[in-house]
Amino acid sequence: MMILEMPKKEFGTMLGQLFATGLTTLVQMPSSQALSLAFSTFFPSLVQFLQSQKSFLREDHPLPFFKEVELRLAAESARADVTNNVTASVIKPSYGPPDLVHSWQVLKVDIRNLTTTVNHHFDYELDGHSRKYSQICLSNKTGWQVYLIRKSDGFKIPFNALHGWISGGTLVEIK
Repeated sequence: MMILEMPKKEFGTMLGQLFATGLTTLVQMPSSQALSLAFSTFFPSLVQFLQSQKSFLREDHPLPFFKEVELRLAAESARADVTNNVTASVIKPSYGPPDLVHSWQVLKVDIRNLTTTVNHHFDYELDGHSRKYSQICLSNKTGWQVYLIRKSDGFKIPFNALHGWISGGTLVEIK
C-alpha cells in the first residue's frame, strides 16, 4: 500500500487529475462508518460537537455528520484544470451477509462532461507538432461520446477515427 503525505491543495489537484484522466475511475477509501468511528476514537472533543453522547460501538456509526462522507470528501477535495461534470457513487460489496460491515468502500466516479485541451500526440514537442485539440467526453446512463475538435479549423474527429492512444473500437454515441 502506498501512503502519501501532501498538502491539501496538492491532494485535491492529484485527485482531480486522477478523475479527469478516465471516463470511469474507481478509488478505494475508508467507509463512512470507519471514518466516523476513527474520529470518535482519536478526536472525542470534536465529536462532542456533533452528538450529545460518545460511543465507541461500531453499530452507532456513522454519525449523521459522516453519512456519505466518501462522496463529500471526493467532491470537496478534487480540483482539476479542466471543465468537467462528474457523478459519484459508492459501490457496496455484494459478497458476505447483508449486515457485514466493510471498513473500505469503492468510490466510482464517472465523467459526464469533460472538455480539455490536448496536443497532437504524446511526444509532440520531439516531433515539432504544435496542433492543439479540444477533447470532449460526454456520457449518460446508456453510453459515451468521445471526440476531438481541431483548434485550427474546428474539424470534429470522432472516437472511432482516433488512432494510437485509444484502441478497442467505437463507443455508443449519445442521441
